[in-house]
Amino acid sequence: MKVAVIGAGSTYTPELVSGLGRERDAIDVHELVLHDIDAERLEVVGGLAQRMLDRQGYQGSLEQTGELDRAERLLALFEPRARELLSRHEEHADHFDTASFEATLHTKQLSPEPEAEAPDGSHVRLLTATSRGSMAHFEIGPGQTSKAVRHRTVEEVWYFVAGRGEMWRRSADGEVSYADVSAGVSINIPVGTAFQFRTVGDEPLAAVGTTMPPWPNDEAEAVAVEGPWPPT
Repeated sequence: MKVAVIGAGSTYTPELVSGLGRERDAIDVHELVLHDIDAERLEVVGGLAQRMLDRQGYQGSLEQTGELDRAERLLALFEPRARELLSRHEEHADHFDTASFEATLHTKQLSPEPEAEAPDGSHVRLLTATSRGSMAHFEIGPGQTSKAVRHRTVEEVWYFVAGRGEMWRRSADGEVSYADVSAGVSINIPVGTAFQFRTVGDEPLAAVGTTMPPWPNDEAEAVAVEGPWPPT
């Protein structure tokens, strides 16, 4: 498969490249073309993309171009297929009209008991959600260490509300972070980031997290990985 990214100087490109690399067994991309008229941005993002793909064992080619003629030829190549797909799924368009995204107001009290268990092993109390994100309260007990996982399609932002602990994260391009966390600290978990956390002290560690888009309730969303600590 050949993939062309027009406007590849965007900050969204690394996420796309990371996903293509992670899912290379399912998506056989043998040629990736990055186009942007801003040569400086393309050089930065293209270099990052190449390093990410190299780490993930990508065997195909990566081309960077700023030529408008090249972009126009790529668009001409892909436009017929795009139109075919849009036509094929036109009957489903009604599901995506403006009315389907009208806001519904919700108010929810935090449950006194856990309502679910997250793939990382933490106890979950569900909070409110919209069409673009969902919120939940996560908690692990004193002396507990979560399982190490990474999410395939969602990203999260956490705000810690109780306890003390440690948080390990490894981004899709290999950046590693260890952070001390406690009430008042926030962290982000971009798409494809592996993470694990554990408590320090004799209090539970709790955080409120927002998942974007909303958690898909798909067992395949969270992938087990090797973390720095044995889970409890």
